[in-house]
Order: sequence, then C-alpha cells, then structure tokens
Amino acid sequence: MSRNEAFQFLCEWASKTHPGNDEFNPESIVDGKLVAELLYSLCEKVFTMSFVEEVHDCEIDEFGSTAGRLHLIQKQVSYYFTAIYKKDPTQKITLFPRVSDLCNKDESALLNLMFIISFISVSQEDLTSKNFVDLLESKGRTLRRRIRRMEANLDEFLTGETEPEEDVCALKDRNNDLNNQLNVVMNELTKLRNNEILLADDLKRSQNQLNNLIEEKEKSLERRSLDEKFMSDCVHAKEDMIRSLEEKIQELEQLLDERDVQLTDLEAELSSLRDSYERDTKSYEEIREQTERELAKLKNDQEKARTGSPDQAIMTDLRTRNDNLTERNAILEMKVKLLEDQREEIEGIQRLLAQKTKENEQLQERFEQIREQNDTLKEENERLREKTEELERSEVVLTNDLNNTKEKMEKEIQEMRESTERSRLQSQLVETMGSEEDIVVQRTSGPARPSATSPRPTSDPKILQRISNFISSLFVWLFSFLFLISIFAIVRYGWCSYNNEPFTLFGEVRLNGRICRLYPDVCLFTQLMKRPIEEF
Repeated sequence: MSRNEAFQFLCEWASKTHPGNDEFNPESIVDGKLVAELLYSLCEKVFTMSFVEEVHDCEIDEFGSTAGRLHLIQKQVSYYFTAIYKKDPTQKITLFPRVSDLCNKDESALLNLMFIISFISVSQEDLTSKNFVDLLESKGRTLRRRIRRMEANLDEFLTGETEPEEDVCALKDRNNDLNNQLNVVMNELTKLRNNEILLADDLKRSQNQLNNLIEEKEKSLERRSLDEKFMSDCVHAKEDMIRSLEEKIQELEQLLDERDVQLTDLEAELSSLRDSYERDTKSYEEIREQTERELAKLKNDQEKARTGSPDQAIMTDLRTRNDNLTERNAILEMKVKLLEDQREEIEGIQRLLAQKTKENEQLQERFEQIREQNDTLKEENERLREKTEELERSEVVLTNDLNNTKEKMEKEIQEMRESTERSRLQSQLVETMGSEEDIVVQRTSGPARPSATSPRPTSDPKILQRISNFISSLFVWLFSFLFLISIFAIVRYGWCSYNNEPFTLFGEVRLNGRICRLYPDVCLFTQLMKRPIEEF
C-alpha cells in the first residue's frame, strides 16, 4: 500500500467514524497547503501499511475517555523528546515520532490524526530536541492549556455537539492565573518598600551608567572620526588611481592613433605593390605567350629547314634568333624569380598587416577594459563620497542623541532624587505618627517593662526629676489637646446635624499644608480625617 493510499484510507475512515456529516479528504483535512504537505509526508513515517492494517478493526467506543488518551499521548511525546534530548541535544526532530513511541497500539487513527492536526503548529517548525525540551519546561502551562482546549474541542467533535459551552478548564486556569497575579502584586508591594532603601544605590548606579554612556559615546565619535579619515584616504587613493588610469587611457589612445596611421600606410603600400605585381604579371604573360608563338614558329622553320634545303643565310638568321630567344628566356626566368620574391614579400607584408590588426584589436579590448574599470572606480568613488556624507550626518545625529540621552538621564536622576526625598518625608511622617501612638499606648497601659536591649535607668535624682517633669507636662498637654478635640467634635457634630451633612471631624483641614501641596500622595492624615466617625 502506497503512502497516498494509506492517507486516503485514513481520511475515509475518519469520515465514516465521525458522527457528524463532515468529510475528510487530502484537500480539506487542514487549513493550508503547507500543513497538507506535512501530513502527506507524514504517511511515509507514521501512517505505514502495518498501522493501517491495525486500525482496520478499531472502534472508537472500545477505548476510554478522550482526555485520558490525550494525556497519554502528551506524556509519551514528552518522554520521547526527553529521551532524544538526553541522547543528543542537537539532533533535528522529524515531523512526528513513530506511532509505537507515541501511544498504545490500540489507539484510533482518528485520535492520532486530530492530535497531529492540533499539534502541527509546534511540529512544523525546525525544532531540535533541546528546543522542544526547553519549550516543555518554560511553557508547560501554555502547552497544558492548549491540550485542555484541544480536549474540549475534540470531545465536541467526536460527540457531534454544536452548542457553545463554557470552557471550565480555561476558566480554572484563568482563575489560577488571576490568583497568581494577585500574589505577584502583593509581593511587588512588599518589594516596593524594600526598593526605597535601594534608590540611593540606583541613583549612584545611574550616574555611573551615565558616565559610562558618555565615555562610550565619545569613543564611538572617535571611532567615527577615524573611519571618516580612513574613508577620505581611500577616496584620495581612488582619485589618484583614476587619474593614473586616465593618463594610461590617453597614452593608449595616442598609441592607437599611431597604429592606425601605420596600418593606413601599410595598406596603401600593399595596394600599390599588388597593382604593380598584377601589371608585371600581365606583361610577363603576354611576353611568354609571344615567346611561345615565336618558339612554335622557329620549330616550324626548323622543320621546314630540315625537310627542305634552306639557304645558309636563313639558317644563320634562325640560329641568331634562337640565341636571342634563349637569352630573352633567361631574362624572363630571372624576372619571374624576382616576381616570386616580390610575391613572398607581399605575403610577408600581409602577415605583418594581419598581426598588426590583431594587436590593434587587443589594444581596443584592453582600452574597453580600462574604460570599464575607470567607470567602476568612479562609481565606487561616488559611493565612498555618499558614505562620507552619511557618516557626517550620523555624527550630528549621534551628538544630538548623546545630548538628549544626557538630558534624559539628568531628568531621571532628578526624579529619583525627588522620589527619595518624598519617601524620606513619608517615612518621617509615619514615624512621627507612630511615636505619638506609642505615647498614647504607654499612657493607657502604664509604664513599659524594661527590655534586655533598653538602657538601664539611671540613679541620678536630677535626671529622674527632669524625666518626671517632662512626662507630667506631656500628659498635661495631651489631656488638654484631647479635651479641646472633644469640645470641637461636639460642636462639629451639632453643626453637621443642624445642616443635615455627614459628620466628619476636620472636613477639609490639612496637616502640614506645604507637604500636602508638594506631595499629595503622602498626605495620609487628611484622608483619615475625611472618613466618617463610625469607621473609627
């Protein structure tokens, strides 16, 4: 059975097993061609022929709950990738492990198919075993939430329910997350009190960071200046190279002009030699034809002289003419030899002309190469000039950024100083209120017992007298203050009752108006005084 047939069988089996009317096919089984291709390639390694034969006899009602099987698959996946990680952390993970490594042999094909579709967002990435184990450790809660949501969706899918139901697991997880966030907020409130002590250290650290940042910016500016100097040197070197190349181009152009003049002279000389050679050849051909005619005539005369009895004068004349013709023939042979020498010379000139033409073509090619190199150097020079201008602009931007960063750090330092001063004033205010409460408690509960860490009472009677006088005067002032407060409260209560207003002790009275105007968030006493008397 091929992988295509196996995949087709699983789609048909899932369509028949599903209680609804959904149909599964290779085109609509998932949303997207990429996932479809991944599932299709999965048939080679997971949906093998043996697996298909095993699920032929499977029924979905024979197994337990869907959630239990999904937990089993999740556990097997974790075991599988953890084992691979222990063996080789850098090993590449394939699309999915084998079925025997994931779950029991009696799992249904539909369950595996749906789990793979739900798990495809994690599986389609280029994961290694180490990355997957780290994902299980760092985002275990997210994976469990996805698995639970997948369980609920799969239950609805298997039962055919379409009515929307509330996801209880998601609500529980959300409740747990909110509780965790509440605990985190409470811990943060505790940490904020401890952070007040560390504000001074943070201030010093920020100043050091500012100084380090300024030094780094100065170093970066120095590096920028060095880079600009290097770029300018490169530009000057490129310009010198361009000038030298232009001089070479001019020399080559002059050499090409000289070679063109020489080639023109050689072509003219060659054409003149060719014309003279053709004229001489034509004349020599005519002389040769005439000589042949005369030789033929002489042969006829000799034949006639041999057959007849010519006179001695005719024989002498014929002999003389024969000698003349022999001399002329020798002269003609010498001229023919000279013509052959001239022809060889012309051929040598032609070869020299071809060689000069080839050298001219090579010079033209070299000239084109040098011209292209010159254009390239000019373009590179333009790029270097643009880069230099960009570096100059970036230097201005960096200087502005440095100034802005410096101002920002100074503002942050000023804010930290103000927050430190605010926290100090708040702590002083709280300490002042705490000390007053301690005095009231001591007054109502009697003298405190001497502790092991408290200083021993002195035996000097003058000091004891001063302490007793101070305590008595303090009690007098305290009782008088409480008496005035009680009278004021009675009058205030009567006035509020008469005007039908809610009773407040001091209304809009401010304690230490300067602190409240500067730091309203630390002015706690006014908030306490605005609350109704019943709350106290």
